[in-house]
Amino acid sequence: MSVAAPAPPVLAPRAAVPGAAPTGGRLQVLDGLRFVAVLMVVLYHYVAYGSDWGRSRAELFPVLYRPAAYGWLGVQLFFLISGFVICLSCWGRSLSDFLTSRVVRLFPAYWFAVLLTTTVVALIPGGTRPRPGRDILTNLTMMEYPFGAPYVDGVYWSLWVEGRFYLIFAVVVAFGLTYRRVLAFCLLWAAAGVLATAAPGSSCSRCWRCRSTAGTSSAGWPST
Repeated sequence: MSVAAPAPPVLAPRAAVPGAAPTGGRLQVLDGLRFVAVLMVVLYHYVAYGSDWGRSRAELFPVLYRPAAYGWLGVQLFFLISGFVICLSCWGRSLSDFLTSRVVRLFPAYWFAVLLTTTVVALIPGGTRPRPGRDILTNLTMMEYPFGAPYVDGVYWSLWVEGRFYLIFAVVVAFGLTYRRVLAFCLLWAAAGVLATAAPGSSCSRCWRCRSTAGTSSAGWPST
């Protein structure tokens, strides 16, 4: 007579440990949002920004121009996603781990892009002239803006913005991430952004994003 083997014990799920790093796989919705942001930026640059096609973009693309002129908001969407991902990925990590991951993730690809752009510009005549060696070296530090050096490629401006966010968020990481500290950081960051924009002499009214939006309103798209 055979005896049935006992069923394996059922383990109760462990309670979440306060302060522990969140677990889980890749958030696919963020990849989808990144794709949307990329399309917004690409559409903006090809359909709404500049006039290097010989004619006004509004004349060439009378229908697409109006929604595409707001494609610069894709950059802001990238910043929102980056802030969320940074907070999620560095939970439970030390300050050195956080800084090392940022340097390894950004600088090798950035150096390659700077050197590739410089090589292409130097080898293909008829376009932009290559930057002097001093400006190229400054670009390699990702600190073109504070040193007043021209960008090798204008699209690199967003890296300085993101780099400052990393440095500020590193202060929170140094004290240890908790939900309360992250919430306090988000509230302070939002308040500082509002105050900086409303401060006298703010450069917001002179930035290219505001000028492009204003130009869209004058082209017939209702301003908000």
